[in-house]
Amino acid sequence: MSDDAKTEAASPAAAPTDLQKRLHEARQRKIARDQAAQEEVERHELAVLELEEKLEAEGLGRCGTDFIVVDGGAEGPIGIKLGPSLLYTRFQAAMAGGKDPRPEDVFAYVFPCVCYPKPDAFKALNEKRPHLTMRCANALTVLFGAKEDTTRSKH
Repeated sequence: MSDDAKTEAASPAAAPTDLQKRLHEARQRKIARDQAAQEEVERHELAVLELEEKLEAEGLGRCGTDFIVVDGGAEGPIGIKLGPSLLYTRFQAAMAGGKDPRPEDVFAYVFPCVCYPKPDAFKALNEKRPHLTMRCANALTVLFGAKEDTTRSKH
């Protein structure tokens, strides 16, 4: 047995110390990641709340009744206002017989009701993250009264 191997075998306490140090460092990195994630959640919530305030100040009415803010995650919040009932009727007709709506039907339902961001920005967002348009469609359906849940940012 080499001298190094004898030293390692003779001092089993050395290994746990290294293990404890690595474990402590890993826990510290995890705490930092968790804190960063929490800050991100808080930034999203702040953006949603600030957009609600802005849209109310612009005279769009009351959040949850006249408009709703959809949390678009990293893309930012999306403001959706209540549109003409014809939009809802057409969207429901597109889903007649239990069919899933086509992406273009979802976009046609949502786009006229988007009050934030600007139209070109929303079109680009739809291209990049089409699932957000479906989330907006769900929120718009809530505004039309077809669904009971009007809790903000669940969409």
